[in-house]
Amino acid sequence: MADTLEKPRPEREKNLIEGAQNGVAEDFGTLYDLFAPRIYRFIFLKLGAVSDAEDLTHEVFLAAWRTIKGYRIGSTPFTSWLYRIASNRIIDWYRTQKKNVSLDEIIAGGSLPVELVSAGGSGLMKALTHKFELQAIMRALKSLSDDQQDVIIMRYVDDLTPEETGEAMGKTAGAVRLIQHRAIKQLKKMIEENHEQPIPRTTA
Repeated sequence: MADTLEKPRPEREKNLIEGAQNGVAEDFGTLYDLFAPRIYRFIFLKLGAVSDAEDLTHEVFLAAWRTIKGYRIGSTPFTSWLYRIASNRIIDWYRTQKKNVSLDEIIAGGSLPVELVSAGGSGLMKALTHKFELQAIMRALKSLSDDQQDVIIMRYVDDLTPEETGEAMGKTAGAVRLIQHRAIKQLKKMIEENHEQPIPRTTA
């Protein structure tokens, strides 16, 4: 699944959304091409299994296609709306699976290239992906709470703003920044405990 590095221009995104709301499948297909890689990456980093991430990504966009007429342009960033759908699908997935998968099984089952993890991000996550293997990153992420995982992935992997992240999570930008601060502190501490060199400082 190739990544789309650049976000679509607001006017183009708006036109595509309006077309999709009017039933133009091609416009929704373009939205899928633009946003599916980051949604897939978010789901993969939460679940750790490629096949499950692929299935849930398709479910997210199927749900988006079915409900896009209810999306109000300008009320919430489209990306945040998609992340909210994805988060709900992940919650449903854990609820229906009802199985305890060990961390080693999650990591062994994951084969997402490091390049895909760092493709859309900057700062902390790029520093981590350049310095450590994907397995170390996933171990560190799994040590965080669900909210902390969401914030780290959205902010540092996909470069969402605190406001966009808050929209996706149903929280204020201030709450996102607080979660982010605590998550980074815990993430750095865990990784530095297992490596001699400290993680480079990053800006929020």
